[in-house]
Amino acid sequence: MTNALPPFRLRPTFSPRPWGRRDLKPWYTLDPKELGTEPIGESWLTGPQAVAETGPLSGVTLAEIAKTHAAALLGVWEGEGEFPLLLKLLFPDDKLSVQVHPNDEQAQAMGQRRGKTECWYTLAAEPGAAVSCGLKPGVTPDQIRAFSTRLNFTLAT
Repeated sequence: MTNALPPFRLRPTFSPRPWGRRDLKPWYTLDPKELGTEPIGESWLTGPQAVAETGPLSGVTLAEIAKTHAAALLGVWEGEGEFPLLLKLLFPDDKLSVQVHPNDEQAQAMGQRRGKTECWYTLAAEPGAAVSCGLKPGVTPDQIRAFSTRLNFTLAT
């Protein structure tokens, strides 16, 4: 097998979410039939299920490309066996849920390879939109644990 990988573009995958929206302009102009009946919250630009839509690998998933062309696609991450970067566009029309992501050690204890890191870029926002990060001053660990118990999730310590 050659180490060369022909260029290809991945087809976005649209994921319905209750907090999503029906109009994805200006990024996508889709026929409403393509969107289905639920609002779209995410457009996955990469991910194992992403499918190449151009070039000689057209119709092949990114997961399969990562297996068959590991050295060319993954470089120093060849041993990972999967594409290490997940890119998504989010289309929120409502508040999103609280996000809690494990670090590498916590993820490995749950049988996953690695934790989740994120980087967000806001491409557009309506007046009054906000992103919340962190806690209000004075919130104690016991208050967070009590809150997480009410929401039925476990807080890593």
